[in-house]
Amino acid sequence: MASSTRSTLLLTCALSLLSASGCKSKGQTAAVETARSASRVSSLPGVDEALLNELRTIGKTCQAAADGQAASGETQYRCTDSGNWKLISDFLRGKRDRAGAVHTLAVALEDTDSGVRALGASLLRSAFGSHWGRDRSPSKVEPRAARALLENVLKQPRAAAKQLVPAAVNAAMLAGESALLHEKLARAEHRELKPAAYPHLMTMGRLTAFDTIKQLTSDQDTDLALAALEAPLNMSHWNETEQVAICEWARGLLDDKRTEIATRAGLVIANCWGGMLDELLDRAERRVGAKDFEPTALGPPIKVCAPERDARPKRPTQAQCERVRKLLFTVADSAAFDEKSRVSAIGAMPLAWPDERSEKLLKRLQKDPNPQVASAARQNVEAIALVRSEQPSSTPSAVTTGPR
Repeated sequence: MASSTRSTLLLTCALSLLSASGCKSKGQTAAVETARSASRVSSLPGVDEALLNELRTIGKTCQAAADGQAASGETQYRCTDSGNWKLISDFLRGKRDRAGAVHTLAVALEDTDSGVRALGASLLRSAFGSHWGRDRSPSKVEPRAARALLENVLKQPRAAAKQLVPAAVNAAMLAGESALLHEKLARAEHRELKPAAYPHLMTMGRLTAFDTIKQLTSDQDTDLALAALEAPLNMSHWNETEQVAICEWARGLLDDKRTEIATRAGLVIANCWGGMLDELLDRAERRVGAKDFEPTALGPPIKVCAPERDARPKRPTQAQCERVRKLLFTVADSAAFDEKSRVSAIGAMPLAWPDERSEKLLKRLQKDPNPQVASAARQNVEAIALVRSEQPSSTPSAVTTGPR
């Protein structure tokens, strides 16, 4: 029997020699496969071999969590050095080109090393999802790169795919691959990804995706309609044409019978101007007067004069911002409103109105019988002091400037 086995092995090696591959150990075979894999990758157009090698080097120091250990469903990992955070920072600061890295990260998602896969996923989540929308002049993505990323994201476990699909949507829209994106999402096996994908259709697609968003918002599935309504909110740097189109459309949704839809439409309207803002504030003031105010309903008026809205082409007037302020002061100062609404109103003051009027109210509310309200007041008095120390002579322009 042993003699027969040896003969078989000799014959196998002889045949291997004839095929010029030789008879190798398991370690040698693995090395050959790695080399072949590297050769295949380097031959793929658009793959940055230097970046891929960097990912593999850093990824070897990372350990992904075992399946089921990540509480949120997000891929968790730990690295022994800070190379992963530097990569994320470089992409966020524009030191590395996102568009040119798409294909490389798509390849990283199917690497044989779990640490490399986790590192690639982390980069996509942290720098290629919503953050990409802050880029004022993103580069075009190669269609093949966008297709590769989309395919590999869809292959991930469902929880991980939900975390990664915003990056795949952004890449697809920048590559002109929206048709493929919708084709994939239309499949039954990917239905769960729609609520995670739709909020990002306009981030890079902008008004080219607007008609799709309008159709999706009318969907009887409220979750999908809400996801679509979030899309304009994820699209930064609105120009005047975009603002006019989006605001006129959202105005028609304020009377939607679904409270969630009407509230989210209000968040969109908070980015608008003139009569639309007046209408939004009229509704909020009526509800405050009737003591019919839930925490979610306070979101739209809070956003009207928030400093980040100052980039809008058409802005709220000083009078409108004074209306918002009076409304928030009323909610914060009355025990007739629920705790969450009062805390939300208090939290809006340091950024929009870091002045003596806000400080005076908050100092008084430090003695409020509700411990959560009192705590929020203390924290925001400190926040006002910090803002004023950093900007001693400035007042948020949303409060003092009218529409252009």
